[in-house]
Amino acid sequence: RKLFAEEDAVSSSPSSSLSTASRRIMSMAARVGEPWISGWSKGEFKDFLMDCGYRVLSDTGAEDYNETYLKSIGRSLDDQDLFCMERFVVAEAI
Repeated sequence: RKLFAEEDAVSSSPSSSLSTASRRIMSMAARVGEPWISGWSKGEFKDFLMDCGYRVLSDTGAEDYNETYLKSIGRSLDDQDLFCMERFVVAEAI
């Protein structure tokens, strides 16, 4: 199991599309002397796993949770939720 942050979260000049949650967690890490130094785009992470001998079965993020699980009960994760910056990838060895 791997967790990864979107590539833009760790660029030298993050764009305005970077979520508030991502900015908050990066700031907290920097305050304790642990700057966030790695990030992957969704496609890059898939390619990385393929290079390591894995096939991605699913790649899930907050937008998926909102649509699949929360919309039907009238809830959603918003930009302030730290969970929004995470993606969960399930892969199998090939």
